[in-house]
Amino acid sequence: VKGELDVTVNPPQPVEPTEIKLYVNGEFVENGGTITITEFDSAQLTFEYLPNDVPVLEGVDVSSGNEYTLSVSEDYVITALVPGQTYLVVCSTYADLEASYNVVIPEKHFLPETVTVTGNINEILAGQTLTVSATVLPERASDEVVWSSSDESVATVDQNGVVTGVKVGTATIIATTKEVETVKGEFTVTIKEAPEVTLDTVLVCPAGYDSIVEYEGKTYYRNVKNDYFWF
Repeated sequence: VKGELDVTVNPPQPVEPTEIKLYVNGEFVENGGTITITEFDSAQLTFEYLPNDVPVLEGVDVSSGNEYTLSVSEDYVITALVPGQTYLVVCSTYADLEASYNVVIPEKHFLPETVTVTGNINEILAGQTLTVSATVLPERASDEVVWSSSDESVATVDQNGVVTGVKVGTATIIATTKEVETVKGEFTVTIKEAPEVTLDTVLVCPAGYDSIVEYEGKTYYRNVKNDYFWF
């Protein structure tokens, strides 16, 4: 006894995805959730379809609400370009699925890296003052510094960068950033002895000064307080 049975094998029907899940650097983010990424930082996006047997590659479109704030590369890397807020939309190319996310971009905090200390002159007489300034880089780092002198018996400095000569010698003026104590800048100042005024060196003085002194090739104007200024 023989019989025949016709069997028709239909090709597998495509599985319709019901959900798309987003991961940012491996961390799951719920639909409607918030992604926080610091200015200038980047993050890798990966995706998962549910059910799990739906292929993902080339099945996702990702768009930024403002590509000048947040960029998206072809390999799904997002990069925060400027501080602010925007949004990210993830769409499925297999089904009518869409997910959106808020994106918050905090401003990047820069730590001081270098300090440069400058002054108009590096030699003064005992009793004179000069003002030095500190330039901190990068530009967006805090420029707050603490001033100090390597030898306060030779020269002192206040927290406004005003250096005062005390006695003959050499001292190093140091600017240390408040945020990173190992980041410092230095400026060397030499203190010379104030010249004695003798009658044969006194010339006609401009108003407000007591005498003129020629010393080591420079002309010093002395006022009634015994302060010296060279020109």
